[in-house]
Amino acid sequence: MRPEDIINEIRNRVDIVDLVRDYVPSLKQAGRNFKACCPFHSERTPSFTVSQDKQMFYCFGCNKGGDIFTFLREIEGLSFPEAAERLAQRAGVEWKRDLDGSLSAREKERTELKKLMAAAAGLYSKFLFSSAGKTALAYLRDRQLSDETIERFMLGWAPGGDAPAARELKSRGFSADLLFMAGLASTRDGGRVSDYFRERVMFPIRNPAGDVIAFGGRVLDSSEPKYLNSPETVLFPKRRTLYGLYEALPEIRKKNRIAVVEGYMDVIACHQAGAAFAVAPLGTALTSDHAHQLSRYSAEITVAFDSDNAGRNAAVRAAEIFMDAGLYVKAADFSPAKDPDELAVKSGAAELEKRLVSGMDPVEFKLRLLAPGGADKLSSQDKARLAAKLLDTVARQRDEIVKSEWLRIIAARLAVPEEALARQLAKSAPGDYVRPERP
Repeated sequence: MRPEDIINEIRNRVDIVDLVRDYVPSLKQAGRNFKACCPFHSERTPSFTVSQDKQMFYCFGCNKGGDIFTFLREIEGLSFPEAAERLAQRAGVEWKRDLDGSLSAREKERTELKKLMAAAAGLYSKFLFSSAGKTALAYLRDRQLSDETIERFMLGWAPGGDAPAARELKSRGFSADLLFMAGLASTRDGGRVSDYFRERVMFPIRNPAGDVIAFGGRVLDSSEPKYLNSPETVLFPKRRTLYGLYEALPEIRKKNRIAVVEGYMDVIACHQAGAAFAVAPLGTALTSDHAHQLSRYSAEITVAFDSDNAGRNAAVRAAEIFMDAGLYVKAADFSPAKDPDELAVKSGAAELEKRLVSGMDPVEFKLRLLAPGGADKLSSQDKARLAAKLLDTVARQRDEIVKSEWLRIIAARLAVPEEALARQLAKSAPGDYVRPERP
């Protein structure tokens, strides 16, 4: 069968409405077409349309449009051959990657890197369940992780010694150059190949399609850095990648909610406790790229960072980033536990999910952070400064009804006129106010 015939066969078998709905659960029929908020940019009023008759999509807000191949390429960041292969699998059509005669050098590189990363994940898992990983496995079980959870998240162990991972992977036909490119090896002591990850519990990081694209590694002793992530590669854009997203997608689509936690173990603890809609940034501050990535899957976000002052301040900043992206945000409070992991262990799965689902509005959370003892004894000037910081959060809210409710809350808590707050808010845009001090 000619390549163009195979492409047409895939088009005939894959319905664009079914495909889009996998990524945009809110897609609803509107007359002959289907509509939803666009997964490619932040918006509150739906401007994204899908035509079942034409098998095309188009967004009147950002002007993206096309067929099933275009949609999958855009939503997953795939090349055409990668998208075609995925859609062929969905359609039950045989697809050969070299149907067009050749793959570009970049596509070949990505394909080989994916094979290498999958092999590395399997190898680290093998090490974990060997005598070399005895201490690491005991650590994970001491953290009350089940074997099912360890397997689901593909957890592993990178041993020390004379580059055991690099030697094994090279013996399987992967070149040293590819190991360097993947961030799995480096050179030391006059050019000798060394494992990049040594004596670390390994957390494979997967893209939304399930491909391993990077790793995080955690030491078991007090050495630094405690966590080490893969360097950026052609597979791994760190600023846009979230740990646990692949594992969380089924539950996110089911519940239309995402919990953003701080780290690897928090994600895993949430999933094991049944709150399998948790993801985490990779040891970096949350970015607008992360917010845009998550906006494709849900408009309901719960920020669930640690209970210390650093975690609470980070939660406020993260909530404001999500609000800037047009998302609805809550902030979870785990006190007296320090994080979701500890809460799940001490109070159980039901309490953890309750906290994640019934979080506080960002304004309430920020008020408790900045005035933990209440505002009753604050001077007029202190109230004005506190109000300015709270209004910075209010200004980011796009829903006018929610905004007015937040003004009412601030007015009541600070015992100041709501009209004065409204006038102050009208004078400024988000970011004009002073940010809360860091602890």
